[in-house]
Amino acid sequence: MTMSDTDMQESSRGKRARTGSNATPPDFPIGGTIELPADLNVMDTPAGGMPIVQGLNQKRLLAFIDLATRLRWNDIPGPTVLVHVADIGLQTTEKLSSNARNIRSFLTRGFDNSGIVVDIPALAKNEKRDYKPPIPFLVSNISQSEANTLEERECWSTANVTFFAYKFKSPPTTFAMTLYGVSLDADNYGDMIVGNAVRRVIDQDQTARNFILDNHDAIPNGVDPITHIRSSIRAESFDITLKGGVDVIPVFNIYIDPPMKDCEIFAKWIKHLRSLTYPTGHGNAISRDNFHCNCCKSRAHPTSMCPYPKISGWMGKKYDYTRSPDGDADYEQQSGSSRGRGGRRNNRGGRRGGRRGNRPY
Repeated sequence: MTMSDTDMQESSRGKRARTGSNATPPDFPIGGTIELPADLNVMDTPAGGMPIVQGLNQKRLLAFIDLATRLRWNDIPGPTVLVHVADIGLQTTEKLSSNARNIRSFLTRGFDNSGIVVDIPALAKNEKRDYKPPIPFLVSNISQSEANTLEERECWSTANVTFFAYKFKSPPTTFAMTLYGVSLDADNYGDMIVGNAVRRVIDQDQTARNFILDNHDAIPNGVDPITHIRSSIRAESFDITLKGGVDVIPVFNIYIDPPMKDCEIFAKWIKHLRSLTYPTGHGNAISRDNFHCNCCKSRAHPTSMCPYPKISGWMGKKYDYTRSPDGDADYEQQSGSSRGRGGRRNNRGGRRGGRRGNRPY
């Protein structure tokens, strides 16, 4: 069953209107959060909440860590939290050790817990990238309240180290893929057309539908999974300037509520969606390589469009926003404005544009 173009338009408008208002409060286990020392030198949460880092889950976070480390971390009793440092990638053991010590020193003071452990991973062999992938440390020997506090704020920008914190078993987020190849502009109309095209193709592609029908444990009971997924689809566009600094094209980030909790199955579903072509009447939208933000490690924007260094109180590396920084594998730079990039947290840690805790591969 498909919707008319008019219904699609109204659905798209309604979804955009709800993006900023349906923030879901955090679902923390017993333990709540703790109050930090008043004089702790850390960036405050901005009005509207922290920007969501789209594109990270456990699979992505551990992609560059060797198997022995991953197996060992699986056996460490919880609570445990994964943290990665902004703007570092594949580093020497000395640099990893320095960052781990800075994280532990900050958390020891902030949580008044001298027993905190920050474990340094061994990196997978022969891994070389022209961007800076996330390299996580494992924080353990903490209370549930301390783990909740780390995850609620997510970004911790301090004088000596800036890092991001996630659940050890982080599920997929709402970011699915980035599409390009159409003659539309990066505006609300273009978003509507591309979002409708994604709905139509998923409606018609049996493999995409079977993934949803066979794996929908992330969708509330009693809700039709296909209907839920269709209603959650939205596009958010921005312009990029290609290498050479002349050609400007729009790209469309596609956000979809993950139907399943399993990161491996989700990755297979997204791989299939990225293999499809999405006719729009303005050209065929196709998937491009994901971005690699060197700062926050999002897959939904290039480094030069990272929102975090623009937050008041940011103590990490500053970027030249007139061009793409060295090391951004795609070499695109911001040209024009982006609208949303997936929403923000509210001050309680809830997510706008997606349920708290969702992060995709």
